[in-house]
Amino acid sequence: MYGIIATTDTLTIAAEVNNAVAVSSSSNFVTVDSFSSAEARMGRQAIITANALCLTAYTGIDVDVTVSDIFFGSTRVTSQQQTFALVEGGATLQVGTGSISADEQASFLVQARDSSTIQTLVSFHDDAIS
Repeated sequence: MYGIIATTDTLTIAAEVNNAVAVSSSSNFVTVDSFSSAEARMGRQAIITANALCLTAYTGIDVDVTVSDIFFGSTRVTSQQQTFALVEGGATLQVGTGSISADEQASFLVQARDSSTIQTLVSFHDDAIS
Protein backbone atom coordinates (compact mmCIF):
# COMPACT_ATOMS: atom_id res chain seq x y z
CA MET A 1 0.00 0.00 0.00
CA TYR A 2 1.41 3.34 -1.04
CA GLY A 3 -0.41 6.64 -0.67
CA ILE A 4 -2.47 8.47 1.95
CA ILE A 5 -5.41 7.06 3.92
CA ALA A 6 -7.17 8.88 6.78
CA THR A 7 -10.14 7.60 8.77
CA THR A 8 -11.61 8.12 12.22
CA ASP A 9 -12.59 4.45 12.30
CA THR A 10 -10.68 1.15 12.18
CA LEU A 11 -8.65 0.56 9.03
CA THR A 12 -8.04 -3.03 7.95
CA ILE A 13 -5.61 -3.87 5.16
CA ALA A 14 -5.54 -7.57 4.34
CA ALA A 15 -4.16 -10.02 1.81
CA GLU A 16 -5.67 -13.49 1.73
CA VAL A 17 -5.07 -16.66 -0.27
CA ASN A 18 -7.43 -19.63 0.04
CA ASN A 19 -6.74 -22.54 -2.25
CA ALA A 20 -7.70 -26.19 -2.40
CA VAL A 21 -5.81 -28.83 -4.37
CA ALA A 22 -7.39 -32.26 -4.62
CA VAL A 23 -5.79 -35.06 -6.64
CA SER A 24 -7.05 -38.62 -6.90
CA SER A 25 -5.03 -40.96 -9.09
CA SER A 26 -4.18 -44.57 -9.76
CA SER A 27 -0.98 -43.67 -11.61
CA ASN A 28 2.31 -45.13 -10.36
CA PHE A 29 4.01 -41.72 -10.41
CA VAL A 30 2.20 -38.68 -9.06
CA THR A 31 3.60 -35.17 -8.65
CA VAL A 32 1.65 -32.32 -7.06
CA ASP A 33 3.04 -28.78 -6.77
CA SER A 34 1.27 -25.90 -5.03
CA PHE A 35 2.76 -22.42 -4.63
CA SER A 36 1.07 -19.30 -3.22
CA SER A 37 1.88 -15.93 -1.73
CA ALA A 38 -0.10 -13.48 0.42
CA GLU A 39 1.54 -10.14 1.18
CA ALA A 40 0.05 -7.23 3.10
CA ARG A 41 2.52 -4.37 2.97
CA MET A 42 2.59 -0.72 3.94
CA GLY A 43 5.21 0.89 1.77
CA ARG A 44 7.75 3.42 2.94
CA GLN A 45 5.76 6.26 1.37
CA ALA A 46 2.46 5.31 3.04
CA ILE A 47 0.81 7.85 5.33
CA ILE A 48 -1.91 6.32 7.50
CA THR A 49 -4.14 7.97 10.10
CA ALA A 50 -6.71 5.73 11.83
CA ASN A 51 -8.33 5.18 15.21
CA ALA A 52 -7.19 1.52 14.99
CA LEU A 53 -5.11 -0.28 12.38
CA CYS A 54 -5.00 -3.95 11.42
CA LEU A 55 -2.56 -5.25 8.79
CA THR A 56 -2.97 -8.97 8.10
CA ALA A 57 -1.85 -11.60 5.63
CA TYR A 58 -3.43 -15.04 5.63
CA THR A 59 -2.72 -18.22 3.69
CA GLY A 60 -4.99 -21.25 3.85
CA ILE A 61 -4.01 -24.01 1.45
CA ASP A 62 -5.54 -27.48 1.65
CA VAL A 63 -3.70 -30.16 -0.34
CA ASP A 64 -5.34 -33.58 -0.48
CA VAL A 65 -3.64 -36.30 -2.54
CA THR A 66 -4.99 -39.84 -2.84
CA VAL A 67 -3.07 -42.44 -4.83
CA SER A 68 -4.70 -45.86 -4.93
CA ASP A 69 -4.33 -49.29 -6.41
CA ILE A 70 -0.68 -48.92 -7.46
CA PHE A 71 1.97 -51.66 -7.86
CA PHE A 72 5.05 -49.44 -7.44
CA GLY A 73 6.05 -45.84 -7.98
CA SER A 74 6.48 -42.58 -6.17
CA THR A 75 4.34 -39.74 -4.94
CA ARG A 76 5.78 -36.26 -4.50
CA VAL A 77 3.85 -33.38 -2.94
CA THR A 78 5.37 -29.91 -2.83
CA SER A 79 3.50 -27.08 -1.14
CA GLN A 80 5.18 -23.72 -0.61
CA GLN A 81 3.45 -20.73 0.92
CA GLN A 82 4.80 -17.26 1.56
CA THR A 83 2.82 -15.14 3.99
CA PHE A 84 4.02 -11.63 4.86
CA ALA A 85 2.55 -8.70 6.79
CA LEU A 86 4.99 -5.83 7.08
CA VAL A 87 5.43 -2.12 7.51
CA GLU A 88 8.39 -0.74 5.59
CA GLY A 89 10.72 1.76 7.25
CA GLY A 90 9.69 5.30 6.39
CA ALA A 91 5.94 4.67 6.54
CA THR A 92 4.10 7.23 8.66
CA LEU A 93 1.46 5.78 10.98
CA GLN A 94 -0.74 7.69 13.38
CA VAL A 95 -2.93 5.27 15.33
CA GLY A 96 -5.46 6.22 17.99
CA THR A 97 -6.60 4.24 21.01
CA GLY A 98 -9.58 2.44 19.46
CA SER A 99 -9.95 -1.33 19.48
CA ILE A 100 -9.62 -3.28 16.26
CA SER A 101 -12.74 -5.30 17.17
CA ALA A 102 -14.73 -6.55 20.14
CA ASP A 103 -12.47 -9.65 20.18
CA GLU A 104 -9.19 -7.79 19.60
CA GLN A 105 -8.59 -4.94 22.03
CA ALA A 106 -5.28 -3.83 20.46
CA SER A 107 -5.31 -0.61 18.48
CA PHE A 108 -2.44 -1.71 16.18
CA LEU A 109 -1.91 -5.25 14.90
CA VAL A 110 0.44 -6.66 12.26
CA GLN A 111 -0.20 -10.35 11.70
CA ALA A 112 0.78 -13.10 9.22
CA ARG A 113 -0.95 -16.48 9.56
CA ASP A 114 -0.71 -19.75 7.66
CA SER A 115 -3.17 -22.56 8.37
CA SER A 116 -2.28 -24.83 5.46
CA THR A 117 -2.79 -28.59 5.60
CA ILE A 118 -1.39 -31.46 3.55
CA GLN A 119 -2.95 -34.91 3.52
CA THR A 120 -1.56 -37.82 1.49
CA LEU A 121 -3.02 -41.30 1.28
CA VAL A 122 -1.27 -44.05 -0.71
CA SER A 123 -2.69 -47.56 -1.09
CA PHE A 124 -1.16 -50.45 -2.99
CA HIS A 125 -2.77 -52.93 -5.36
CA ASP A 126 -3.45 -56.26 -3.63
CA ASP A 127 -1.12 -58.11 -6.04
CA ALA A 128 1.80 -55.83 -5.03
CA ILE A 129 1.75 -57.15 -1.46
CA SER A 130 3.10 -60.65 -0.94
